[in-house]
Parts: sequence; structure tokens; C-alpha cells
Amino acid sequence: VDVTSGALRNLSRSGALQKQFSVLDLVHIEKAPNDKVSLTMLFESANHPYTLQFEDNSAGTATLHRERFYQLCAQYANARAEYSDALNVGMENIDVFIGTWNLGNATPPESDLLEDWIPKTGYDLLAIGTQECIYEPREGFDNCEEDWIRTLQSHMGDDYEHVITRSLQAIRLTVFVHKRHLFKVSAVESEVLGTGLGNYYGNKGGVGVSLNFHTTPLTFNSVHLAARKDNVKERNVDAAAIVDRLRVGCLDEVDSCTSAPYYFFFGDLNYRVWLEYEKTVALSKAKQLDPLLAADQLRAEQEAGRALTEFEEGLITFRPTYRYDIGTREFSNHKMQSPSFTDRILWCSSSKEMIQQTSYEACDTITTSDHNPIKATFKIAVHLPSVMFLKNPGYGVSGKCNVELSKVTAFNLRLHTLALDASVEERQVASRALASGAKVFLKFHSPLGFLGPSTSECTEATGLSEHSGVHFSGYE
Repeated sequence: VDVTSGALRNLSRSGALQKQFSVLDLVHIEKAPNDKVSLTMLFESANHPYTLQFEDNSAGTATLHRERFYQLCAQYANARAEYSDALNVGMENIDVFIGTWNLGNATPPESDLLEDWIPKTGYDLLAIGTQECIYEPREGFDNCEEDWIRTLQSHMGDDYEHVITRSLQAIRLTVFVHKRHLFKVSAVESEVLGTGLGNYYGNKGGVGVSLNFHTTPLTFNSVHLAARKDNVKERNVDAAAIVDRLRVGCLDEVDSCTSAPYYFFFGDLNYRVWLEYEKTVALSKAKQLDPLLAADQLRAEQEAGRALTEFEEGLITFRPTYRYDIGTREFSNHKMQSPSFTDRILWCSSSKEMIQQTSYEACDTITTSDHNPIKATFKIAVHLPSVMFLKNPGYGVSGKCNVELSKVTAFNLRLHTLALDASVEERQVASRALASGAKVFLKFHSPLGFLGPSTSECTEATGLSEHSGVHFSGYE
């Protein structure tokens, strides 16, 4: 790769030039998900793709060389994407689908009937949350989770890759990514939090998944809050607990909502409409939504600052999503519960200028549950990987650069230099020794091995104690 002239040259083993392409001619570059030493490139002027295999030497550096080659080329390929204005400043726009549905513990329809709710094309990333998703698994599956994953995968087809499914009893969250983006997804994490009986049981609570798309974190939470019309305070408490304690992908010291570039909170939130049953049904059938939304508990709690105040929601243009007679879309009169917008999709972002909600809809063609599924779509911008252009494009493994860290602060560090049975006095002595000038080390780690072995040695951070902006409360 000649980064100075913007050329990609295919050389023979003797060094003779065989083919040359301009980087502007690079249409696509992709790493196979299960292959760490090869990649595929497609050029506009070529009639077939090229597969490059990187050779291993005694140091096992094939993956490292492939990553360096990819980093140099990927930005050129991405620059030819549809949203070139964003990409020119190191961004890529992706289309994200969010769906949520309370299945009512009924067997879901076959995959071909899910089309009105979950599209099979057009989206780069899909997060699908479900509640009350426990039913008798169909033949060939040991449990409901396996059956549900198969249903979704069969529906999505071969173009989409299943990234993760995480469950908390009947609450589930599944993420799919288009195969052309699979290599861009990393750092996938998941956690669960029960808020049911005793603030622990998992019949209510949340399932969280976080991941990086390129280098941008995205967080998804599928939730099921406290039921019953009068339990507004309990719903507020559940929501606050999930936001505060389900900190998937986040540091303990930061607010997970305000710190996350993109944070989605969706599910059966169970907030109700305060109006009487007959009036609510009449307004719903007439599609007079303004009086219904004016009596919506969630909006009232948000406006009063009592719940989910950080979050935004798209314009609701659909009828209440609950409660229907199963098999029809006629409102149920069970216990005279007023139809309500119990199922919601909320979001917040620290980069609001980089996210656009493009739709917010309900699906009333699936009638196996007393809830309607809902969906929302977003166009968001994610940061492309940084590309380092060196004056010497042929640098090898021995190439080095200096990294300078300043104004470093450490919190809640623990002592690992003492035996587990060390006395309180011994620990106090050690703590005083640390405070009086013990050496502090920084440990660097890279999953791709750019910094050497994955168990890289600790490097002494010289001079840190001399800076007034550096504070250490311990040593680990």
C-alpha cells in the first residue's frame, strides 16, 4: 500500500509489478469472520474479487499484518459509501432497527409471518427485545430460547449473523448484524437485572447488551416493568434501577445514559392511560391520539421529572398496543383495563446531532398475543477506525511510536500485593507506603496484539507522582 500516491500494488515474489489499483477504485474490503489471516477486496475496474492470504512467520504475525493492511485500506472503501459527507470526517452512517414485543407466553407465528414487524433487508444492525417469551418449544428444540433464536434466524435469512441472545427468565434480547458488517462489531457484553419480587426475581427487570460498531459503543436494554394501572411509582423505581444498575459496557463511575453515544431503552414499560375504559376505547377506535397521550402515565412522569427524564421518544401515531383479544385486534374488556401504550421504544444520546429517528410504528397483523409488536428505526453515525499514515509505509513489527499520557486519575484501586489473610495493620502500613511514593505502573492491553503479546508487561509510569493532576488511592 503506497499511502503517498494512493496506490495498491500487486507485486510478484521477485518484486516486479503485476497489477496496480488506485485506492479510489476500492469498492469493498472485508475480513471473513472465522479467518484471522485473510481478507477479500473488490475493485471497480476488476471483474472478480481478490482474496489475500497473509503468511505467518515464526513470530505468528499474519493477523497483525492483516490488521495493519486492513486499517490502511478500509477507510478508502468506506469513503465510497452512500453517506460520503459524514465519512469525509471519519464517520459512517448505519441504519438500526429496534423491535419489541410482549408475546404473552404464546407460541409465536412462523418466521414468514413476522415480516410486517421485522424487515429482512435494509438495516445494518437489529436489536429485538421480547417479554413474556416462554412457551412450549417446538419439535427439535430443548427450550424456548433456542426455538426463538431459530425463528428469528430463519426469518432473517443468510444475510444476517446472530451476534448474541441474552435472557432473564421470560425477558430476552437478540442482536443481529448484516454479514458485511460483522467484522466491525466487537466488545460484545451482556448483563441482566431482576427487579421483581424482592427487587431480585426476574419476572420483571432488564436485559442489557452493549457492543462497539467500529469504535462507537451502542447499548440496548430490553425491559419489563411493574404491572397494574396504579403501580406508577413501582414502574419508576424499576426503570431507575435498570438505568442505574444495569451498567453493561459502562464504567461504574459514570452515568450510563449520558456517557453512552447511543443508548436504547425499550420493552413493555407498562405505563397506562388514566382515562376510563369506554372513553379510551372510543378514542382509540377513532384514532384520536392526542387525548390519549395527554393521559399517558409515562409522559406525565417524564414531564414531572420522576422517571426516564434523559430519554426521548419518537412521535406516536399508532393505537394503544395493549390490551387485545387474542386472535383479533378488538380491545379486550378483561377487568375493564383501559387500552394503553404499554410498549415503548426510548433512546438517549450524547451525540444527538448524529442520530435521527426515521420511523416509529406498531404492527397489528400479528394476533397471537394481547400486545401489538412495535418497531423504530434510526440512522446513526459511528466513528471509523483511526488510520495512522506513517512516512515509511513499509514499517514492520519493529516499528515503534511514543505514547504520552497526562492527567491520569485512578479510582477505587485495590491491594493485590498482600496475602489474602493480611491483617488490618499490614494493609494500613502498605497503604501508607503507597501514599508516600511507591511506584505506580500502567498496564497496556490490545486484543489484536499491536502492543506485543496479549499478556504485555507492565510499564513503569515515570514521573506520575510529580504531577499535581494525578491522584492514586491504592495499587493493583
